[in-house]
Amino acid sequence: MSGASTHIRPHAALPLVLAGCLAMAGAARADGTGSATPASAGGNATTLAWDVDGLAPPVSARIPRSLVVTAPGFTLDRRAVATRCSELQAKLNECPRKSKIGTGWLSIVVHRPNGTVNEVKFDLGLYLAKGTKVFAVTDFIGIRVVPGRLTDAGGVRVTFDPLPTPPEIPGVELTYEFKGVSVTLGAKRTEVRRVGARRARRTFRYSLVRTPERCAESSWAATATLGFPDGTSQPLPTPMACTRR
Repeated sequence: MSGASTHIRPHAALPLVLAGCLAMAGAARADGTGSATPASAGGNATTLAWDVDGLAPPVSARIPRSLVVTAPGFTLDRRAVATRCSELQAKLNECPRKSKIGTGWLSIVVHRPNGTVNEVKFDLGLYLAKGTKVFAVTDFIGIRVVPGRLTDAGGVRVTFDPLPTPPEIPGVELTYEFKGVSVTLGAKRTEVRRVGARRARRTFRYSLVRTPERCAESSWAATATLGFPDGTSQPLPTPMACTRR
């Protein structure tokens, strides 16, 4: 797929007004940002966030079909999530509250033939399912479930494929632009149970994500990679600022 937007009919040309707007962007590049909150090294509980502004080159507002976000060096502990969401619960938008592991959104700008411009924003709830599976659930013109994976090989990695597709209106040719996407990941749980021969009560605290042990250069490496229908992909650095213990 080429150009700055996606049409219902493949290969349709961009409106001149859109081309002019992109030309004004000059040498701007797509902006990827990341954060860990709190950002202190030493294996501390934290929440991760990735944000991508896709309007500028090299993404140039192309509609992505997949998203992969990574944070090398961070660790996962699924004990922080008390329960799991089934596929049926996700489709009914009834995932248990205690299976929630984060939030997100995907924003698309819609250009109609009459010149009307609307922003369509998919607000996502992220829920842990069985094994490495994750469901991103959005309620927009009906419930949509975006399949995902949460893995910990070498760090934290979240994959969503495929992402929600833009809505279609029969008989109306629409032009779409990808405005941006955001993913926030984090969950905590406290458990009190009796342990040992004397059955003493102890408190255990779990965090889904913990920071690396060290902060070597004032930031941790992280990335957000967009995949497109034509088979190409665009990795964007999203470094996360950190502080030493």
